[in-house]
Amino acid sequence: MWLIIHKNLISLLLALTFSLLFFIQPVRADIKKGEAFYKQNCLSCHSLSRTTKVSLEEAKALKGMPLWFAGSKFKKGWLEKWLAAPKPILGVKWGTLTKGANDHPAVDASKIPDLVSYLMTLVDAEIKKGATEPLPESRGKRKSMLGKTRQLFEKHQGCYACHQYINRLDKTIGGFSGPSLVGADKRLNPDWVYAFLKSPRRYYPNGGCPIPGESAFNKFTDENRAALATYITNMGVK
Repeated sequence: MWLIIHKNLISLLLALTFSLLFFIQPVRADIKKGEAFYKQNCLSCHSLSRTTKVSLEEAKALKGMPLWFAGSKFKKGWLEKWLAAPKPILGVKWGTLTKGANDHPAVDASKIPDLVSYLMTLVDAEIKKGATEPLPESRGKRKSMLGKTRQLFEKHQGCYACHQYINRLDKTIGGFSGPSLVGADKRLNPDWVYAFLKSPRRYYPNGGCPIPGESAFNKFTDENRAALATYITNMGVK
């Protein structure tokens, strides 16, 4: 009797398992659909072309950053979450120094996989891959490395004058004219940050970010640049 019941239960469980495998299929993103969605809903604010420097009056008319390099800059997982529930990253309205934020609409959850898959195809082919070194596995060495690179961020370049970040006391401090770097470890790819530090105007021609090492009084090597990119993209890592 119990043997028959046991066999029936096994048969039922197997049937349910195969049914679930049949009906629950992984979501397959469609890049073409994502591109169509972008052009219909995003292109009016986010250019897909390399932009040039414009006058202050023209800059005020800009609504959002160019995204021709989105796949190089952003991490896929972060984009998926942010598009579902957007929160301001920049402390000023785009193209100005007016404190505030441009509202960004949330994207319908069913559209996000297609849109993000398309955004990941938008890359800057000139970005050097492997420009930064991964963090050491040893916590002690990792702490030492981040401590040294923090000096570049806080003292040598003074990045926090424009960018918010979480300091050693776990307090959020810094300016608001540049994008917040709180959570940058989840948002930004290190190779893109390295490329940006080398040529900020390539990505944001109207941006005010100083070019590290441009001044004769500001010595800044490629090694410094790689170290700073590593620090920025590992903020929050212990």
